[in-house]
Amino acid sequence: EEVEALLSAGEAVGFKQSAIRNRGTLASNDTRRTSTSAFLPERKPGGRSSADADPIERFVRRVEEITGITRERHERMQVVRYEAGQFYRPHHDSSPFSINRSVHNRVGAGRILTAFLYLSDVAEGGRTRFPKVPDDAARTKKPARAPFLSFQPRRGTLLLWPNALDDDPWTNNAFAEHEAMAVDEGVKYGANLWLLQYPDALVIKSWGLGK
Repeated sequence: EEVEALLSAGEAVGFKQSAIRNRGTLASNDTRRTSTSAFLPERKPGGRSSADADPIERFVRRVEEITGITRERHERMQVVRYEAGQFYRPHHDSSPFSINRSVHNRVGAGRILTAFLYLSDVAEGGRTRFPKVPDDAARTKKPARAPFLSFQPRRGTLLLWPNALDDDPWTNNAFAEHEAMAVDEGVKYGANLWLLQYPDALVIKSWGLGK
């Protein structure tokens, strides 16, 4: 039910070419990211009854319970769509402090966690791959290949990973670098929910997304 609600919400907003922020500039024609995406409206706290009637509210509350990070420190949720041949090359979800110092000083927040929910199954391709994290389970079977950790999209599966170091939240966790591998068959849908060190009001403004 949560998956269907998120898909419907993304369609209602409308999918546009996904953008990349590079050294302060937001670009939607960067060849490293070829997906389309839709930012959903901001989630306001509601009464407990609203969670019973609102599947997206249930999902947000579940993430709050798992992480202990309330929605005041959530960015607006983003639904992404990858059609056959589309991809997102290796990247971090949070910009390093050395590059984004002026924004961090002004905003005071960075993406410390990523929650990514698969909204569809994908028959071939479309894996989420962490190119700096060895897949120890696969290595025991094929030690010569030393593959890296990756996940095949499965509808309803949630991935959660830390983007920053515990003792220095302004420094990227190198192992959090990841990529959306090209979809070979079918369409991949997912939902990004980025969790921040501090409340998101100025973060959203700095990204030029409005409210």
